[in-house]
Amino acid sequence: MGTNSAELCAQVIENAYQVMSVLYLAMAQAVDCLHIADQLAPATRAAYDAIRSITPTIIEDTPFYEDLAKIERHLRQITNR
Repeated sequence: MGTNSAELCAQVIENAYQVMSVLYLAMAQAVDCLHIADQLAPATRAAYDAIRSITPTIIEDTPFYEDLAKIERHLRQITNR
């Protein structure tokens, strides 16, 4: 029973990284659309700047899987310090 719980927990963590990648990209896009980067709190601005250093502002509809993979790698790096 413990092994099954551990495997399930590991899968939930994997899914969380993917969900957070989508949320971070959406947050950065929202900031760009609203033109409010200069109004963000310092910690939020740091997160925004980190995402924008990884992926540019999305202008036209394209597949985002590469951008999301880059963001996911970044999130894994900052959480494994």
